[in-house]
Amino acid sequence: MWFHLNAPHRVPHKKLDQVFDNFLTPKEKYTPMTSILPLPPLQFANYDVPLSAPITLRNKGQTIEFDVPPTTNGVRPLIRGGILNGVYEAVGVHFHWGSRGLKGSEHVIDNCRYDGEIHMVHKNIRYRTVREAAQFADGLAAFAVMLEISNVYNNYPGLAQVFNSLPSVVNYRSSVNLTNPLTLADILGDVDIRNFFLYKGSMTTPNCSEAVTWHVFPQPLLVSLEQMQNFWAISDNQALFRDALDWSYDSAFNWGREHPNCGGYRQSPIHIETSSSYAPPMPPIKFNNYDIPLYGNITLSNNGHSVEFTVPPTANGRRPFISGSVLKSKYEAVGVHFHWGSDLSKGSEHMIDNRRFDAEMHIVHKNVNYGTIAEAAKHLDGLTVLAIMFKGTRVVDRIYPGLNKIFEKLPYLVNHGSYATLDGRIAMRHLLGDLNTKSFFTYSGSLTTPGCSEAVTWHVFPEPLPISYEYMQKFWSIRDGRGNTLTNNFRPLQRRNGRVVLYRTGAIHVSG
Repeated sequence: MWFHLNAPHRVPHKKLDQVFDNFLTPKEKYTPMTSILPLPPLQFANYDVPLSAPITLRNKGQTIEFDVPPTTNGVRPLIRGGILNGVYEAVGVHFHWGSRGLKGSEHVIDNCRYDGEIHMVHKNIRYRTVREAAQFADGLAAFAVMLEISNVYNNYPGLAQVFNSLPSVVNYRSSVNLTNPLTLADILGDVDIRNFFLYKGSMTTPNCSEAVTWHVFPQPLLVSLEQMQNFWAISDNQALFRDALDWSYDSAFNWGREHPNCGGYRQSPIHIETSSSYAPPMPPIKFNNYDIPLYGNITLSNNGHSVEFTVPPTANGRRPFISGSVLKSKYEAVGVHFHWGSDLSKGSEHMIDNRRFDAEMHIVHKNVNYGTIAEAAKHLDGLTVLAIMFKGTRVVDRIYPGLNKIFEKLPYLVNHGSYATLDGRIAMRHLLGDLNTKSFFTYSGSLTTPGCSEAVTWHVFPEPLPISYEYMQKFWSIRDGRGNTLTNNFRPLQRRNGRVVLYRTGAIHVSG
């Protein structure tokens, strides 16, 4: 059973002994293959206290994960004892799985691989960040919990909430907030916490830091086939992007060697010249649900090559979408990211009439006829992107509250993998500021990062939004996946190769 602690709102480290003294300590159970050592027992604190909302489940492209926030009593879930050198706080939970006919656990126990595996990661509190902790042999501790498909399965309400939310994070970079209270004890289900294997090892993803004390529980949690099938439907990041460590803007001219699509004939960005574009009669872009606030919290992240966020549904349950222009279908907004330069160079991806701007924002939309972004990226009509230019200015005469909320969070996103939640609610319309959406260029092109899928109908707005020069400086402090300053994260201009660029002016149309 779990012992509940009526802890103070905030517990200083010097009082941790007092906190742990009030908790039930599970007894150790050894198997014949385990060396028996005179170790202190493993102790848990705050594992049965609900975590503070919001708990955001995310598709990272390699896994499904959520960060562990403090509990509702203001203290993080903690563990100590065993061979652990200090106190460790829970920081994250993620999952590994296989496919139909292929088991997916990372660990193999007595020649048995299981259908899935949960990792509950803890950081030694003597280190400030996970990145710092990963540099030390005593930096991290992880629980590995096995999942096994069974016709006779148990109902774990906490895990069921995660499993039932998986359809909302099918697409890479998508996220959803869990709606019901959750404790870390819920994630453990009915696993026998007295019985585990213990060894010194590494993280199981690059950069494989040998900083982990593993606690592997051999008793699996029994789950249903339907629950595991939800994992099998998850889309990874390979159709659109590669991990930040697999490519860089420094080698952009050579992307085509490893990513054949990047050497195609309809690549982006391009130099747009008004004099060589055509201006036929063209319907305006219709913005639908763009003025309705997005539902829940918006989480910005540093993915190693940009700052981005996934677009959730609006408060009315429907997604923002656009139609009109040259589009033959409706396209729902799925993501937003940015490109920028440095203090010495402009950073927009597109050039317009020999002019490059300080930064460029991309609002990515997916054709509603395709189920996932990965599927849409395989079709010429799969995606459309709105490209908005920014001009840095030292004299600010216009204020964009929605955009400013994003810019003000940039100092929290300096390191690769960092996250920040926007304050308050925003609508997609807020990202457009006072942009003249009646005037735009449109052409057929590609994604501007590997794998450069030629599936994008671009809408490039020529008039920039003026933003504070101080906000531009915040972009220049962002770091990439290698820890280097991330500047000039734009792809070189690509050949137009005879493509037609259309130019449109006319009345704006915005509807709810």
